[in-house]
Amino acid sequence: MKKTLTIILVVLFLAVSVSVLACEKSKGQTVYVPATHNWAITYPAVPIIEGGITRVLIRNINLDQTITLLSVDYYFYGVSSDPADDQEYSFLSDAIPIAPLTTVSYDVSEATADFPPAVQGNPGRPCVIVKWASELATCPPIIEAARILYVSNDGVTWNVRALAVTPGSIIKDSKKKR
Repeated sequence: MKKTLTIILVVLFLAVSVSVLACEKSKGQTVYVPATHNWAITYPAVPIIEGGITRVLIRNINLDQTITLLSVDYYFYGVSSDPADDQEYSFLSDAIPIAPLTTVSYDVSEATADFPPAVQGNPGRPCVIVKWASELATCPPIIEAARILYVSNDGVTWNVRALAVTPGSIIKDSKKKR
């Protein structure tokens, strides 16, 4: 009985270990990252500063394979019923390589700095779309939005994981970026 139980536990341990190490390899993806814009509010009547900062982190988790970031684009839709109010911003002008075990990050405040004031204070529907590729099938990067909210000296942080909207393929650009 003891020997059977030991064998079952070893098999379960190996099964869990292998499933943790496995990844669904791909040569590229288009990935949706939920994000919010940055803001800061000062209340003149009381000494309180409130704000939020969002960073998009892209981590190449491969030990020996470089991946290429094709685009990292910030979209801000739903500001009003007028589509002319919708905003977009490209963090990259050209594709860039990400070396193995390297992380790159982008600050959403760079994207929203030139947005009109109505956009900067509006919750809207902001997101980041990341497109990446690799010559060989490889583990996808971990992509997430890290959010920091603060009021005076207190703060809270959390991360939101990205979702591959085209596992194993890349959506082609449908319009020109600014």
